[in-house]
Amino acid sequence: MELISMTGQVGIGYKSRNLRDLDMQAVHHFAVDLQDFFDYPIVPEELTQEEEESVILIVDNYHNSPPERDWGGIGYSFVVFPSERVYEFGPLTQQRAGVGSHNHHVVSWCIAGDFTDNTPRSSALRAGVDLGKHIHIALGLTEMPTSAYGGYINNMGSAGIGLAEGLHIADQTGADVNRILELGPAIPYLRLEGGGAPAGVNSNVIVNFGGTLYRLTRNAGTGAVETAAI
Repeated sequence: MELISMTGQVGIGYKSRNLRDLDMQAVHHFAVDLQDFFDYPIVPEELTQEEEESVILIVDNYHNSPPERDWGGIGYSFVVFPSERVYEFGPLTQQRAGVGSHNHHVVSWCIAGDFTDNTPRSSALRAGVDLGKHIHIALGLTEMPTSAYGGYINNMGSAGIGLAEGLHIADQTGADVNRILELGPAIPYLRLEGGGAPAGVNSNVIVNFGGTLYRLTRNAGTGAVETAAI
């Protein structure tokens, strides 16, 4: 994924929102007709950056066509092309027009093309996965909605850790000792399963971060990973 900023060039008529309110991503496709550019709806991989930016300007104009679409410009925070170039149109704190009545808490992004009767190219899907992770980490969230973790610690404390993609920690109730982990910026997110008493809340996994020991817990209400100094 190559991230290209078009901040200030398109979609500038939107109000701000609180980053802490963002808790969801919505993936869109184009509704505007681009038949004059290429054999739409299949977007070719060989578009140049200049051609992709021209497409974005058309969508931006389409999303700012009163009175039907008086939205303030392109309604997405990002657009992904099959070239794996991803265009960014402003900070996540800039509210968009992607999901009616939910734009205050949803990050909307788009894969270029119309997929009503078609499937996105694999290269676009690959870049979309990378973008989803990028947004998730930017929001400071701790648990990815996927099982594809780089590292795993089983329920007896044994580890097979590849830290590039995060860490999945199983229920540690059966482990005979506390396990201390050295966590740094190579672990962007965690997944924690149950353990301890009451079941499903505490864990005997302890993190050493900045010279302070923290016990990992899982919030019983939200499922989020939390820490408490010990």
